[in-house]
Amino acid sequence: MMVTLITEKTVSEAAVALKSAVQADHCDGIKIRNITEAIAAKGVKCARGCVIIEVCRPQQAKKALDQDTSVSSALACRITIYEEGGTTTLSTLNPTALLAVLNALQLERTTKDVRNKTVRSAKETASR
Repeated sequence: MMVTLITEKTVSEAAVALKSAVQADHCDGIKIRNITEAIAAKGVKCARGCVIIEVCRPQQAKKALDQDTSVSSALACRITIYEEGGTTTLSTLNPTALLAVLNALQLERTTKDVRNKTVRSAKETASR
């Protein structure tokens, strides 16, 4: 259900690289949430870095919504970059596997395309 990749980059370096990889794939629907900073702003300390990058591919999102609006809770794709035990990990839910949970198998072709692009961007980030 999860796609997980390890990188030698820091969380911050991986976030910058992932944003570049997603933009290079002609996707402009990107939102970055630095969870560590957000909770620190509320007075809660967290020793681990954690960033969530939300990627919305507008054309695929429209196809999904046109077929089944209930899948909107699974939009956009989230790629989490976090540090644990000195290792930086990129992790994302496999949207194709998520279909079974959402009972939305009619979206298989659309989500395979999204999965392939999302995983490709994450692999580029981890390997650069």
